[in-house]
Amino acid sequence: MGLCSRNKSGIGMQKARGFGCVPLCALVLEALSSSTVALATSPKPRAGRFGSDSALKEAVAYTWRYRPNETDGVSKRYVKKNAKYALRTRKLPYADEVPSDMFFRYVLPYSHFDEPVDDWRKLFYDTLLDYVKSNSTLEEAASSLWPVWFHAFGKEISFKADQTPGIMAPITGTLKHGFASCTGLSIFLANCYRAVGIPARIVGVREWNLPTKGNHNWVEVW
Repeated sequence: MGLCSRNKSGIGMQKARGFGCVPLCALVLEALSSSTVALATSPKPRAGRFGSDSALKEAVAYTWRYRPNETDGVSKRYVKKNAKYALRTRKLPYADEVPSDMFFRYVLPYSHFDEPVDDWRKLFYDTLLDYVKSNSTLEEAASSLWPVWFHAFGKEISFKADQTPGIMAPITGTLKHGFASCTGLSIFLANCYRAVGIPARIVGVREWNLPTKGNHNWVEVW
């Protein structure tokens, strides 16, 4: 699979072929949400002008129509704010490497499964922007975030088993407590990448072929 490294949070990273340049977070077994990401089968959006009012309207409409969990209670105001901050990332030096369909499917969405919805994007954008704004490629930007994401928010975030579904929300769950199991950490890390315009998605194994069963989530980054 290529180079493998490990940061201080105990989470490993591999570069592999498939979803572009792929850091894989080698987390630990935990229950996987039964929800699925509808965006994977949604139609390809138009490219549009990402700084225009029409781009914002399209991003809001796309998010509302294809949001992963239609019963999460979010408002149109929330979706619009989320879209505004997502569209800001289109001005970053490496943004031209992100096709419009990848942006809509793996940067714009505000949630992944059925986790409680936090207003996370502004905080994540403001906190992480300085780490990536001088990078010229997606790979450089992704690599710049990797050593810092788990302590960039003022406390160190670490793995703790058996926390799903109790700790899944990125701010009121993982950041508040300072820990999560693989599902919560995957949500947090994918949001870190999405917040600065790097396409990311969560994948997983639904059930291991082991007597103890269990499963696993990790993050793929374009």
